[in-house]
Amino acid sequence: MKQQEDNLRDFFSEMKKAEETVEIPDFETMVPTRVTRKRIHWKPLAIAASFLVLIALLLGNYLKGTGEVESTAETEIQTKESVIDPEAPIHTWESPSASLIDDF
Repeated sequence: MKQQEDNLRDFFSEMKKAEETVEIPDFETMVPTRVTRKRIHWKPLAIAASFLVLIALLLGNYLKGTGEVESTAETEIQTKESVIDPEAPIHTWESPSASLIDDF
């Protein structure tokens, strides 16, 4: 048992000596240098362009005078009256999803 332990210790001590003589290269020499090239950053340009388009549309509507939205009570009443037919009986009402049931 003692002989085996001595053999193992000698083996690993020889490995340590062999590894101490090996020269380890620097990190910079192992990693290749990157070639930098000019890149166009598209995301900021796209965001800026969309803001310019949005501003142009808003200014165009404002200068035309159509930028204001009319929301008076009279226009709301008129739209509700046009949708609801007062002369239609209730039994003719059909739910919006009734066609889905009939299709299957």
